[in-house]
Amino acid sequence: MIRPSSLLLALALAAQAANLTPKTADFIAPTALDIPALLPPPPAAGSLFASAELELAANLARDRSPAQGNLAHYYDEQEVFRLLVPVLGDWCYAQNLPRTAAVFAQAYAEATPIVERAKAGWMRPRLYLANPAIVPFIERPHNTSYPSGHSTRSMMCAVLLTELLPDHAADWEQQAALVRWSRQVGSAHYPSDTIAGKILGEAIGREMLKSPKLQIALVEVRAELTAQLAAHPPPQPRFYSASELNLRALLEPPPAPDSPFTRAELDVLVELQAGRTPEQAARCKRIEGEDLFLFGSEVVGPWFNAAALPKTAALFAAVQEDFRIVNRTSKALWSRRRPSFLDPRLKPCVEFADSPAYPSGHGIQSALWSALLGELMPEHAGGFQQRAAETRRYKLLSGVHYPSDLTAGQTVGEALGRAMLRSPKLRAELEAVRAELALYLQKRAA
Repeated sequence: MIRPSSLLLALALAAQAANLTPKTADFIAPTALDIPALLPPPPAAGSLFASAELELAANLARDRSPAQGNLAHYYDEQEVFRLLVPVLGDWCYAQNLPRTAAVFAQAYAEATPIVERAKAGWMRPRLYLANPAIVPFIERPHNTSYPSGHSTRSMMCAVLLTELLPDHAADWEQQAALVRWSRQVGSAHYPSDTIAGKILGEAIGREMLKSPKLQIALVEVRAELTAQLAAHPPPQPRFYSASELNLRALLEPPPAPDSPFTRAELDVLVELQAGRTPEQAARCKRIEGEDLFLFGSEVVGPWFNAAALPKTAALFAAVQEDFRIVNRTSKALWSRRRPSFLDPRLKPCVEFADSPAYPSGHGIQSALWSALLGELMPEHAGGFQQRAAETRRYKLLSGVHYPSDLTAGQTVGEALGRAMLRSPKLRAELEAVRAELALYLQKRAA
């Protein structure tokens, strides 16, 4: 039996959906999708699965980090530019891209009544109503929970943006995944709400792409984006030439998800997880957030720190920008899912983004640091190589990478190091850093 309060809320949501329906349905009809056929019902209140989700939500709220809070706040505002800026740059705003703004505003408006109709079909209360001890980081939404509207709209945008800029397909997937994660750590949604939003958003995006009106609009948006991309080129490598680093020639594609090799890798990770100690888990977390000075100081000593070595810090900050270009480019070539998405036995002990796994960014970074620091301090080159191997070992133990991700990361990082060391520009800057380091190395040798 439907309680009077639930009936009133359902009527209110239906009225809200009607009020939010745009005057024209240029891209998708409000009833174009069979929502009950598309989405399963959410877990029943009081069920084992719902109770597990609620406990997870309480733990996320209790342990929410400042970075997670910032993520929840950033993605709370629903607009396409929140997704564009992290990928293309902070020039992405409505004044620069008026046609993009208008077309995506229409897409958002046409998706909204579909989302509200889906919410009204299941009437799932927000998690903080089920457990008042959970305090959302963002302003409390006043509608129901299933499916997540933010997750739906971000995935719809990912589908449309992939049609517009397919070279950034992996970036749009990652942005949508970050939105889903932000809704969980912000205590606005259960995980099943966000997964349902992903499914619904994909369906809305695909249906919209069938619209001739949208296809015409996308031609205009693509032209606008192309012009602005030409005016705002992405950052260029400083210490290597892109032609020196042919990533497709350097790496083989990762094994297929259903291949025997991938299954064998997953079994290795499960065995490592079974033997992981609390001390090892703590070390995994420390290495997850490592920077150059943590990496180097564990080889040469605590004198190796940013405050004491400003020239070293400045040079490696520039090197890090080149690393980010390579890391982003290489991951986009092969959108390999993280192991825990394929095998529910895996429970990673560190936080991680739903970004492609292959090759490992930590693997690239640690191998690059080892190569450059080994050039600057050749007497410690072996120690830096061992420290890079430790980074790879603990990233494997943390459960967020396959063994082949880390081998590929080492391969790319070492190749990037060799390419950088051929750069006259880097060679000139290394001399100033070498002189800075020599002061401390001489003191230790005395």
